[in-house]
Amino acid sequence: MDKIEIISMTYEHIDDVVIIENESFSVPWSHRGFEDSLNSKYAKFFVAKFDEKIVGYIGLYLAGDAGDITNVAVSSQYRRKGIAGRLIEKVIMYAKENNISVVNLEVRPSNTSAISLYTKYDFKEIGRRRNFYTKPTEDALLMQREIIEQ
Repeated sequence: MDKIEIISMTYEHIDDVVIIENESFSVPWSHRGFEDSLNSKYAKFFVAKFDEKIVGYIGLYLAGDAGDITNVAVSSQYRRKGIAGRLIEKVIMYAKENNISVVNLEVRPSNTSAISLYTKYDFKEIGRRRNFYTKPTEDALLMQREIIEQ
């Protein structure tokens, strides 16, 4: 999908992002949650646009020299087209440009397609958080990617 553009998320994107969030997660973030994140100097969100339509997003929270990916989601009709990978690449590039040494994320062990994607981008499993997720209750795998200066 060559026509995918990855740009910084703005308030005008929130309605579309909430739709993707609701179709992707059993405990979705609210509109207000995204607004609060955009208001924070410790958060950076990007959206994927295709033909002026928002088709995916990724969020990164910053703490010192570490970043935590909050969510990665792609609209159901645009999945398996490389968009999530492009979003992850954007976060890695942003991390390099902003002296972030590691990027962390949590993922359900049952989400094997996401684990495979994160592994492709050099994320390694470093731990487990017991009963992290609800609806259904499930542990989280904690994965991390070191950001190496090129």
